[in-house]
Order: sequence, then structure tokens, then C-alpha cells
Amino acid sequence: MVFFSMLTQSLTSHCWRVPSPHCCRVSDAWLKILTRVALPAEHKTLDLFVLLLLHDMAEYRKPVESLVAKHVREQTLTPVLLQRVFEEHEAGVRATLVPALALADYLMRQNHANTQEFARALYLNCFRFFDNFCRQEVVGALVTHIGSGLAHEVQHALVVMRQLAAELPAEMQPFVIFIKGIFDYVENLKTSHVRLLFGILTKLNSHGGGDILHDDVHILLRKMLSSATPSYKRLGVVASSSVVRALVDQTASRGEFQELAATSAIKLLEMIYDNTHKSPSLLAILCDELAGAVHHGMHPKVDEWISEQLTAEFQELFVVDKEEKPSARHRELPLKLSLPVDNMAQSTDVAIAFVPVIMRRHAEVIHMICPSFKLLQLQTKAQSKGSLTEIDALLFCETWMFEQHVIEDFPGLTTDAKDIVCASLLAGINWLRELLNAFAKQTDAEVRLAVMTRLTQLRAMEQAFASCVRQHAAFVPLPAYADTELPKKAEREIEFAKPAKPAGAKSKGKSKAKTKGKENDGPNESTDSTEADVEDAPEEVRGLDHHMFRFNLRELDLDVFDVSALLPGSTCLLMLLRILIHRDLRSSCSTGSLAMC
Repeated sequence: MVFFSMLTQSLTSHCWRVPSPHCCRVSDAWLKILTRVALPAEHKTLDLFVLLLLHDMAEYRKPVESLVAKHVREQTLTPVLLQRVFEEHEAGVRATLVPALALADYLMRQNHANTQEFARALYLNCFRFFDNFCRQEVVGALVTHIGSGLAHEVQHALVVMRQLAAELPAEMQPFVIFIKGIFDYVENLKTSHVRLLFGILTKLNSHGGGDILHDDVHILLRKMLSSATPSYKRLGVVASSSVVRALVDQTASRGEFQELAATSAIKLLEMIYDNTHKSPSLLAILCDELAGAVHHGMHPKVDEWISEQLTAEFQELFVVDKEEKPSARHRELPLKLSLPVDNMAQSTDVAIAFVPVIMRRHAEVIHMICPSFKLLQLQTKAQSKGSLTEIDALLFCETWMFEQHVIEDFPGLTTDAKDIVCASLLAGINWLRELLNAFAKQTDAEVRLAVMTRLTQLRAMEQAFASCVRQHAAFVPLPAYADTELPKKAEREIEFAKPAKPAGAKSKGKSKAKTKGKENDGPNESTDSTEADVEDAPEEVRGLDHHMFRFNLRELDLDVFDVSALLPGSTCLLMLLRILIHRDLRSSCSTGSLAMC
């Protein structure tokens, strides 16, 4: 019975390719019927099988592509149905490799979520069900997409390749030579794509990729890390960190392989550190990249190396004795201890001092405060089963900031002083965000109260920063993540430099719109009045435009929202509404985090 079914499918595939008037009439009728299908249940596996056969015929290629793309966007053709086609018509589908890959290529280039998902499923099933020759074509097509330079194609092709490397590593081994071809244009990839690529390579190497792949990867990493081009070196740090993370995951295994993976991870970490220890921004990237691996625990040797070389720098750079007042280095900006947590700050002997670092013109060093603290707190949680008792003094301690009158007298400050004030406030906002992320899930009563206090202070500091930055249009903030590319300075200056409307002033367009709304008695009146109320609101009510500074703010974990729900009344409501309005997920952010954008 199985043999008869396979023979029938093969004959059907062959006969459909034979040009004849009868075959053309059947093809036209089949396409005409399929255009009328409106529900997924109305499609049969045979329909999709026939569409693949028709796509191989030049005169039907365009109609089939348009029909399939339309039905996939409308979700009447689904990846589930495609899976059934390969399972039920395996023998016949094997003869449709060329049209299947051509259709997958067409759908992958469509910048639509449903078509790209269907294309991924088509590539995956072709690799799973076809022989090695066909698999070679699949991998070659994926590499071509990665080299296209189009972000959505690169992303989905790498996702397919990662899934194949995870599910079928042995079957992917013969095609490593194709993946190595991506090395030639790795500098054109985005940071997130570099992460995926080197995660795939490490996965294949761990499943017997051999010394050739291992050596080639290390040669490329060494070349990237030693490059004099900042962007290429930055990608080298991301790539090397991805390999380290993959090696750290492998240390969960037992026996000799665990020790071998730990030793390899440490050697690679030392190579990264040797090439980046003079650049705080590159070390910040390394800390952010390693934070995900630390969160899941790691080998004691790797853990010890990170403690000695990376997390120790946080205390050396930013934690000072409370009684030793740092020098202001700027007459207009006197310093004092700020951001207390009720009376708890009196019990701590240390304070946070990042403003003096900014005053010393070491702006790049400020990149380290949030990544190194994030790495420290995640490492402490992993070692102490979720407890942060060892470092809770950082939550209660005060921060060296400038005095309050500096904000009040901001318009009269020099340009240099304004830059320092804005940079310090932004650094303070990100510092408070990381504190909230770290301690939001702690259950101790005093810690919970301190977290709520920090949340209130965050809101106040955002308002102060918003007020200052509106009066200093030339300020160009540092990115929150060192691997982020900010918009051009000129574009940001245009955004900041929009003149504020004088109180009570209204544009002619809005006046006409309001008049028209009143005449029509429609909903426009309430909408326009609401917009006018928001625009005419004072600065302390409007707060910070998170969308404008989406590249400059650290992520807030979703756990912080549970704490914000405990805040009283309007403050909590306003903060939650602003988060909901401006929220935007980062493509390179970890699971469970939300960027307030």
C-alpha cells in the first residue's frame, strides 16, 4: 500500500510536468478554485502539493507566488498544513526541491511576519525530509539570505540555521564549509545577527565539528578583537562573548567535557580582556553579554575569573567611602550626598560616586556602572540562591550628586556645566533602573520599602532630566548599551531644538480643527482638547519623553511593575500609563525585560 502511494505521487508529479492542453485546463481550474478558498479548513494537503508542482512551470510561477503569499498572509495556508504535506506526500515532494526552495526564497523576501514564518517552515521541512544533496541546497540558500544585507532576511535565515543546528547537528556537519563562507562579510552583520551566528558555530563545534571549525572561529575572533576599527572590534567582543556563553552552557555537562569547556571559556575570556581592558565601553559590552550566562549559573573556575576581572571593577570605580567627599572639580557644581532611603542610609559606610567620574571627563568610564553592577547582582543571586543580602548596602547607600540649586539655576550655567548635569542625571536614572531590576523580587520588608522609595526617586530624576534637556538642545547623551548605534547628532539636535510654545499659544490648524469639531458636534472636540491639555501641561507633569531617549535608557524588568503597583494613587497610575504608551521591546534584550521607550 505504501509502495502504491509513493508510485502514485511520483507519477502525478511526472505527468503534471508534461505539457498538454488537458494539463493546462486542469491547472487553470485548480488555481481558480483555490483563489476562492477563505478558511484554513478548506485547504487540503494535495492543494499545496499541486501548487509546488505548478510553481515549477514558468507560465504559472507568478500566479502561484501571488496566490500562496496572499493565502499565507491571511493564514489560510499555515505551517501546520505544510508539515502535513511533507509527511503525507514525502515521495512526491522530493521531486519539487527546486520550486520549493524558489517559493521559500520568494516568501522570505516578503517583509511580512506570516510569509517569513511559512518560509522558515518550508526551509526546515526541506532539510528534514530531503537527502544530503537537497540539504546542501537548503544551507546554500540560507547563506545567500544571510549575505543579502536585508535585516529581516538575515534574521530569519539565522533563526532557521540555529534551529537546524539544535535539532539536527549531525546532519548539519557536512555543510560547515558553507557556514564558514559567512565569515567574509561578518562586518556587515548587526550585533544580534553576530550573536546568532557564533552561537550556531559553537553549537556545531560541540557536536563534533572538528578542529578545522574550531581553529577558523578562533582565528576570526582574534582578528576581530585585534582590529583597529572600533565597529569591527565591537562585533568581535559580541561574537567572542557569544562563544563564551555557549561554552558556559556546556559546563553543565559532566566529566572531562565540563572541564574542557570551562578551560576553553577562560582562555577566550582572557583573550577578550587582553584586547579590551583599556576600553571601558568594550568591557561594558562584555559584562552585558555575560549577564545572561551568569544568571543560569556557571563553572566555579569561570565564576571566579569573572569576579576577579570584571565585577571587582565596579567597586574600584564607583564605590567610595562615605566620609571621603570627592573633589567637585567644577565651581558651578558643588557635590553633596543625595538620594537617601529614609534613615537606612546612615547604617551604610559607602556611597556611589559616578558624578566625579563624569566631571573628570572620563565619560566612557560611565558605561561600566550599569553593566558591571548587573553582572555583579546576577552573579550574587546565582551564588546565593536568589538572595542579595551580601550587596544590599548598594540599595540603601546614598549617591554623590550636585546640590538642588544647580537644577534650579540650570539656565545660567555654562555649556560645559550643562553637559555634566545632563550626563549625571541620565547616569543616575540608569543606575536607579538597575537597582530596581536587581531588588524588585526580594521579599524582605525593608528592601521592598527601599525599592518603592527608589522608584519614586527615579520618577523625580526623570522629571529633572527632562526639564534640563529641554533647555540644552546641544546635549548628546551616551547610549545605555555600548553596542548601540545612536542617531546622528544633527538629527537629535533638531528634535531637541523644537521651540516650545508660549503659554496660551495655539496653532491656526488646531483652532480650525476645534472650530470644525464644534460645528459637527463630533468626537474631534474631546480629542483635540485632550491633546492641547497634554501640550500645555507643565514640564514636571509631562515628564521624560522615553521614545526620544529609547537608546539611552536601561531596560526595566517586568518585575518592577509589581512594585510600582504598590505606589499610592496618581504617581503609580501616571508611571504605568507612560510605560504602556511608550513601551517598546528591544530586539537584543533578554526575555522578561521591557524597554521603557
